[in-house]
Amino acid sequence: MQITFNGKKEMDNEITHVSRVAERVPDELNSYMLNSRTFLFIRNGILVNIEKQLIRDGHQEILKLTKRKLEKKLLHNNSHFGEYLSAKVIDIFVDWDFDRAISVILFIVSPTDR
Repeated sequence: MQITFNGKKEMDNEITHVSRVAERVPDELNSYMLNSRTFLFIRNGILVNIEKQLIRDGHQEILKLTKRKLEKKLLHNNSHFGEYLSAKVIDIFVDWDFDRAISVILFIVSPTDR
């Protein structure tokens, strides 16, 4: 696992921008290159007050489905990721742990473009 990789600064900036549009700027963003095809971004402190209240009221599943649609749209419509990673983005996965207020974004890139 590499903590630094080509395009890290640009990717961190874009992930922060997407977070800002979808909810808020994360309190902390950690990014890693797991291998030549897999990049992991962990966002801490991304929930806004209305999301926290929905969670307290037991609406985690609807919140997760709604956030997934919104963030996947924002992530997939960003043409810069492939440029920054010097590879074609094959897929993007997003998930949340609401109890810990963290989110994970995983990028899978093409092996032939690296």
